[in-house]
Amino acid sequence: MAMTIRPLIATPSRTLFALPYWIAVHRGFFQDEGLTPDLEFVASGDLINEGLRNGRITLAIGPPDGVMLDVLAGGPLRPVSSPACPPPSLSSVRASWGCRWPGIC
Repeated sequence: MAMTIRPLIATPSRTLFALPYWIAVHRGFFQDEGLTPDLEFVASGDLINEGLRNGRITLAIGPPDGVMLDVLAGGPLRPVSSPACPPPSLSSVRASWGCRWPGIC
């Protein structure tokens, strides 16, 4: 029996930031990889970054400023992708986690 992984994905609002999540859900990309993620709307970038640092949040989709400030301060967060160039939004994770899902990061 295949194990299903339930990552928590956070985004700051019900805007286009969450569009990659909804596309992946509706196209079956998560299911194909054995993932059934939960999406949580967190109104504060600081709370999202705190959740990434303490492990409660697996992936964040949102504006890059908080993550970049964390990187510059020597923190553990890292951007892993951007749907546009220059990036108005990005996905971020803890640097120590690395990539667990080939093809995603």
